[in-house]
Amino acid sequence: MIKYLLIPLAIGGLLLLSVLFAPVSIYLNQFKSLISPYQFEYSYAEGTILESKIEDVYLNEYDLGTFQLSSSFTFTDLELLISTTDKFIGSAKILAPFASIAKATFNVQDAEIDYLYKTSELGEFTITTTIDNASFVSAQCVDIDGAIIISNELFRDSLLGIINCNRDVYFAELFNNSNDYIGKITLIDNAFDINISTSIFKSRRAGLFGDSIGFKIPLE
Repeated sequence: MIKYLLIPLAIGGLLLLSVLFAPVSIYLNQFKSLISPYQFEYSYAEGTILESKIEDVYLNEYDLGTFQLSSSFTFTDLELLISTTDKFIGSAKILAPFASIAKATFNVQDAEIDYLYKTSELGEFTITTTIDNASFVSAQCVDIDGAIIISNELFRDSLLGIINCNRDVYFAELFNNSNDYIGKITLIDNAFDINISTSIFKSRRAGLFGDSIGFKIPLE
């Protein structure tokens, strides 16, 4: 009797090992179809889903750089930990219930991303994004709990905003340290679209632009 019970256990164990130690590229190719309409590409991947390195990751033709990936499992969920220090500094946890993976339904948690961008006219921007939790259905953002901070040596204060999302568009109204409304930032089409009051700048010369100034910071 025992040996008959051991047979399905052995088969199940072998299947589990084949899943865990299969090349991560198998799962990445499946991932491409799950997150449509986003265009996901990469040049090279090594390792398994348990621990891997994925190079030259592109999303909607934007070069995200190289990522490190590790994962863990429960009976109901897959948890992925991703990090990068290549094009920007960032890390996040992706929690995906097995029951809804095929529907590209998942949560992004404990994410922090630092993006630096230098301009000749407006100095260096540091854009720090933190996400406590973001819910995605069919790979589209439906709810997000997070904040964004924008700092620049030419600003009187840092700018703080609470992030909102509408499918693949992310936006936040921006306030200074005195909680005065300063403007808005929108992430769309691989660029930060920023419109802010010139009152935030230390130099009065910024007033030559008028009451507000609009510009884009491309993700490059």
